[in-house]
Amino acid sequence: MKILITGKRTYGVAQALFEHYPLATFIGRNESGHDLTDMAVQKDVADIALDHDVFINCSALWRFNQTLLLQAVFQTCWEEKHPIHIINISSTVERVTKRRISNYGHDKEALKNQSHEYSLIGVWNEDAVVKCSYVSFGTMPTPNAMEQHPNRKKIELYEVANYIKWLVDQPKHLHVHELSVDPVQSNVS
Repeated sequence: MKILITGKRTYGVAQALFEHYPLATFIGRNESGHDLTDMAVQKDVADIALDHDVFINCSALWRFNQTLLLQAVFQTCWEEKHPIHIINISSTVERVTKRRISNYGHDKEALKNQSHEYSLIGVWNEDAVVKCSYVSFGTMPTPNAMEQHPNRKKIELYEVANYIKWLVDQPKHLHVHELSVDPVQSNVS
């Protein structure tokens, strides 16, 4: 199985995925020189995805570029009838509807909506070959979260990678549309 992952294999979720998939292709500005916020590069990534079975879209791109990258990969694979499982990694912040100061929550909400649309296309069309899953995680131990929420319990990156691996390992005849995981904040185990 050939896997394409956005992000740097030595940082964050991509690093945790590297533990499961050391032979995966990692792509991004810091990894391969590809600026994933550039629309021409997004098209290049979509073309590269045609040589892979799984595309894990896990870079926390801003200005809706993660959603635009999803669109490019889905559309290219759909048009070329290339079977692929696209897994979009997001944040549970998309559920927050009050007191949004930045566009980050709206960004992730757009990714969720686009994922859902593509997910249904992949399930209900007879000639569908592209599967699309959306996975959102609560607070992870990123530098930003550590600074903004030092006392909040966080989901460990190895746990995030395990959930993503679980999605990758699902049987071909089943489809997981969405998975949302938050660390419990109480002291109850």
